[in-house]
Amino acid sequence: MKIDLVGVVLIIGAIQGFALSFTIYQKGRTLFANRFLWALMFTFSATLIIMWLSDLGLYLTFPKIMFTFEGIQFILFPLYFLYSKYLTNKRENFYKKDWIHFLPFILYKLFLIPFYLMSYQEILHFQNYITIADYPIQYVIFNWVLIFQGFIYMIFTIQKVKKRDQFINEHFSSNHKIKLDWLKNASYLGVATNLVFTVENILLFASTSISESFGMSSIAAGIYIYAIGYLGLSRSGVFTEFILIENKELAKENFTNEKYEKSGLSKENADKYYQKLIQLMEEEKVYKQNKLTLGDLADMISISSHNLSEVINTKTGMNFFDFINKYRIEEVKREIVKTENCNLTLLAIALDSGFNSKTSFNTLFKKYENVTPTQFKKVNQNKI
Repeated sequence: MKIDLVGVVLIIGAIQGFALSFTIYQKGRTLFANRFLWALMFTFSATLIIMWLSDLGLYLTFPKIMFTFEGIQFILFPLYFLYSKYLTNKRENFYKKDWIHFLPFILYKLFLIPFYLMSYQEILHFQNYITIADYPIQYVIFNWVLIFQGFIYMIFTIQKVKKRDQFINEHFSSNHKIKLDWLKNASYLGVATNLVFTVENILLFASTSISESFGMSSIAAGIYIYAIGYLGLSRSGVFTEFILIENKELAKENFTNEKYEKSGLSKENADKYYQKLIQLMEEEKVYKQNKLTLGDLADMISISSHNLSEVINTKTGMNFFDFINKYRIEEVKREIVKTENCNLTLLAIALDSGFNSKTSFNTLFKKYENVTPTQFKKVNQNKI
């Protein structure tokens, strides 16, 4: 029984995947979404084993095994989407309607029932019939449905991440570690992986290939799946804490996406609340609270979170996140040029101004001022 380089890679990948799925199950199960991440890692690792067995030709010895595991790929993208879905909302139990995501897998298994009834000789003949030139129509359909499914679920996931990022920017003044840029980037990697699979399928039916047995797709998929696994596990604790904060924030106001013009807030009241807001920012400097949320600020002004969001958006053209951090940046700029602060580090000034991390401070300073904090300090301290 010959094992080539591709087989070794598949075995190592599967072992790593099973180990990672076990770790996620043990350490990350307090976060409900991680149940789907665990299932994704386990299923993908099982898929690698199946591919390896197929390359070894064991399906010709035990042909009905092929039909037992055939179609397992149809649950990979739904598991990824459900992981993303439950990661971006606070629900801690399964929606019954989400079973529909596994419908393609169920339909495919029903399609395979006649093959289970075949004799060994019939299955063997069917297997030997499979060539690039004479590819069975069911395999053609299988691959292209899988490709279509992948692109659809990646698009849905990216949309959910963007919606969550919008929510964060409307409700939180600090997004360090809680934004889902990593999940969005992983989804783009998923799109790229699917593109590789698409190209390999196109070339296959042109009687050529860029790798044997979809090796390029397998490697790309492995990088994508394991990146998700490690990143998801490393952020489990952060998101468990974030969900608790989010629940507290939502409890203050049943936030809806209704249009501001339907909110009932008059122009006179909006002006009044805006003046209170400016007073809190400029006189009391509440932006220095590094965990300040929209709900916290709304409580100080005695207004609903939704109406405060309306006031900020309509009066300044900014969301809550940008509004607060612009004040923090201005505070940093004032403190940097003071002679009594010449011995303080930029990070110390930033933390005292309301930032909670060096990374977010540097990123936002460059975003708003088009120079780094160090460059700003160098230029402006020379003017003193």
